[in-house]
Amino acid sequence: TDALIISAKIHLEGEGFSEFSSGSRIFQTVTNKDIFTATPISASFSFSIENLVLLNTITGNGNLVTTAVNGVKQINSQRYINCTFTNPGNLSLLLTGDHIVVDNCLFDVSGFSGKSIQLGTATALVSNVQISGCNFFNIPIRCIAPVNVNGCVIANNRISQPNTATFTTYFFDANTIVPTLIKGISITGNVCRGVVMLLGIKGMTDVIFSGNQCYDCGNAGASYAIYLTGTGISNITIVGNEFSGSYGGLNFFNDSTATTPSNVILTNNNFINTGGAGVCLVITGSTGIFYPNLFSGFTTNITAPDFLALGIFNPALLQLTYSATIATNATLGTYFVITVSNGTAFTISNPTNPSMGQETKYAIVNNFGTLGALT
Repeated sequence: TDALIISAKIHLEGEGFSEFSSGSRIFQTVTNKDIFTATPISASFSFSIENLVLLNTITGNGNLVTTAVNGVKQINSQRYINCTFTNPGNLSLLLTGDHIVVDNCLFDVSGFSGKSIQLGTATALVSNVQISGCNFFNIPIRCIAPVNVNGCVIANNRISQPNTATFTTYFFDANTIVPTLIKGISITGNVCRGVVMLLGIKGMTDVIFSGNQCYDCGNAGASYAIYLTGTGISNITIVGNEFSGSYGGLNFFNDSTATTPSNVILTNNNFINTGGAGVCLVITGSTGIFYPNLFSGFTTNITAPDFLALGIFNPALLQLTYSATIATNATLGTYFVITVSNGTAFTISNPTNPSMGQETKYAIVNNFGTLGALT
């Protein structure tokens, strides 16, 4: 059996700890078992633990804490305050239910499974979740996996590795799981160091990723920083973040395997490439606004089939090469500049890829003298 099977309201509070080796500690020493399995017997069931260290010492698929559903009954109040979760066989927290707070906790090393928190299961929803002020240290695979979530705030946490040679593969990862519902997610004010994929989006709606500082990230091309894949993606806001790291030939944003994500807002971010080359933003099917942003160190900042439709105005793209025949790709802008350097006649071809009702204008700068014939 599991160490403790809880079927009623309970609050467990330890003596607290000033450092890792002190305080109230519960060890899991039997493989494939949870330390706590909380299963409700009534709709008013609640469960909380505070000031405890939960530590697993053996391989297996057990979780440190599992909160389960019982028919239509779920745990309607959960608190995990000032706890340390260390080295789970599978997960530190497998959460279902409503009104959950995880605050000021340390998720310290995950050497067996490499994982920390899962939100919901394929058949059990989690809602009204707050994960704040926590430290995810040396988590090799993923910090948070959303499976079935309606309403979650992830704020002011720290994700870090012991050195620059190790990485956390995923911070918020909906890419490698099969989501049932992921809706109403706010990820703000977090500091992420040594993370490869910061935001994996699949089947998600109403998501905000804002004010996060992400540095020493990327692992030289292991994955994308922000990756959209699959169907059902809408209302994604990514604003005011710093992304710094080495993604090799891969991208900081990529939606190439997603089906028409809608209302994607990606603006006022600072993208800094510290190693490798490549394109920062690869936009293939998303609709929304992708301007302005700051870029540093990229071979190409953005690729997209229609820059105007994404609100992108980039003056560097609007200088046309002077030649006998000058071509214009209307997706790059509305106003174009041609600088004349000799007296040869030249022709401006009809613009390609125009939008309905688009008006294209040209400014001809004379750096030669008498112009050649213009057609």
